[in-house]
Amino acid sequence: MPHYAIKDLSDEKLMEQFIKERNPDVFVQIYNRYFVSLSKYIGWLTQDIEQGKDVTQLVFINLYNTPQLYDPAKNFKIWIFTVAKNRWKNEIRSHSIRKKHSEFASAFLSIDNEEKEEENINKLERSLKVKEKMKQLSDHHREVIVLKYSNNLTIKEISQVLDCNEGTVKSRLYYALKSLKELIL
Repeated sequence: MPHYAIKDLSDEKLMEQFIKERNPDVFVQIYNRYFVSLSKYIGWLTQDIEQGKDVTQLVFINLYNTPQLYDPAKNFKIWIFTVAKNRWKNEIRSHSIRKKHSEFASAFLSIDNEEKEEENINKLERSLKVKEKMKQLSDHHREVIVLKYSNNLTIKEISQVLDCNEGTVKSRLYYALKSLKELIL
């Protein structure tokens, strides 16, 4: 298959192709589409972006080694987020995740030059404030916030990832935003 055509395939078609041919170029395309968003998602759940990357890496290693576990009848995006969430839960259960007390926001911010230093400090302060307030939310509320605003999933997609109805997602999102607003103001 020509390289230019690979990037135009849907996620489901890419997986179908990878399962059939085990073509590394196809896998790289899937990896590039989802690694960052899954890392952010798990990073928010663990409160540690590096741990999020590690867990996401394990998800992709498992996907590479056993692609046949993907059910082609399922939406790939929903499936991969669900797999990542379950992998994170398994890591917690096995006590392999150790919380680090590093600055979460520093992974996302860098000071480019002296003119931007003050702006970056303000962003860092806001980011740290949001991070602190996010810790005060329940796991359910934090998770819907991350899926909605960090990964741009729809209410329907979030309900499928969390295996709950859309009304529950809407309710959790409403109360999470309300709590976050109260905590920050």
